[in-house]
Amino acid sequence: MKTKNCYIKVKNLTKIYYTPQGIKEKIQLFLNRDKVSKYIALQDITFNIQEGSSLGIIGENGAGKSTLLRIISGVIPPTSGKIEIKGRVTSVLELGMGFHPEFSGVENAILGATILGISHKNMSDTLKKIIEFAELGNAINNKLKTYSSGMIMRLAFAIATQCDPDILIIDEALAVGDGYFQKKCFNFLVEHIKKGKILLFSSHAMYYVTSLCEKAMWLEKGKIVSIGPAQEVVTSYENYLKRKREQNIPLKTLSNSPARIEKVEVTPSRPKNRDKLEIQVSWKSSSPDIKFHLVIGINRIDGEEITHLSTTKSAPMGGRTHYRLKFVIPNLPLIKGEYTLYVNLADEHALHIYDQKIVHGAFTIESPNEYYFGYISVDYRWEIS
Repeated sequence: MKTKNCYIKVKNLTKIYYTPQGIKEKIQLFLNRDKVSKYIALQDITFNIQEGSSLGIIGENGAGKSTLLRIISGVIPPTSGKIEIKGRVTSVLELGMGFHPEFSGVENAILGATILGISHKNMSDTLKKIIEFAELGNAINNKLKTYSSGMIMRLAFAIATQCDPDILIIDEALAVGDGYFQKKCFNFLVEHIKKGKILLFSSHAMYYVTSLCEKAMWLEKGKIVSIGPAQEVVTSYENYLKRKREQNIPLKTLSNSPARIEKVEVTPSRPKNRDKLEIQVSWKSSSPDIKFHLVIGINRIDGEEITHLSTTKSAPMGGRTHYRLKFVIPNLPLIKGEYTLYVNLADEHALHIYDQKIVHGAFTIESPNEYYFGYISVDYRWEIS
């Protein structure tokens, strides 16, 4: 069932932190703040999100992502600007935010649900949903100070999601979770968006941003660099990062993965332009009930993305514990260069990565003759008129 109308409207949002140096500037805080040292965390941020939309917030550390999400969540006030929100907002920000270390998991769940507006009448049902989703077992009755970071994340995410939010805000919190619970959370986020609700999602994992979010906003030093379709904004951001570092940092394999890539084979290793190229991947699953998609990125040796191959246009694979899949490119259009493969073994939504193999120098193509330049060849004809 679709949710009620909900939205977020942000206009000219600015957040300034004053950092007085010495006793004189501390006095100026009460007299004239213009003379006090300051740090501008956000400057003139404007955007709108309507129901059924998902927005990824990306940028380097210190760009202002967390500050923006804290303001929208109501944790801190803006210095200036306007925010208009319709709908119940829940968020998963820093681990342990709003929790009491001396309270048990159950007591913190009740406290969190109460703050989010769950009535006494509905508390019993909501608490059952939180406990069931968190899957903490008997530890739910232990004091929070005995919890690991992963357990705290489970509880925080369960409270935020099971209190029926219209607007859900996630700030990199899932990075500490184990593979099983991360997948469970991402499945929930997919369903949340399908119900016509709003998701604000901040992460350094660009694969998740492009998979979950239809739009993305790139922040740099508190300002919006770009906002638009997620894939376009992420590509621009990644190109920016490539210019700042000599080599790419690959996605990390998620912990406690129930499936592993065993072998990647490329035939031939030195194909020619228009040759047939075969990429064969073998992997092992711990259970026949787990379903998969396979996504392979083909990158130039300098990291530039060329294209990708995937199984996502078909139903996910399942029902076995050993797999061997072959991609066949019957007429390879590449002209020259050395290429790297990024082989991603993903879940049935092609969202959660179970394992990744990076094959540097997977295959090399030499230019067929001196008149060829660029990286691909196309069929064409010419006419004189």
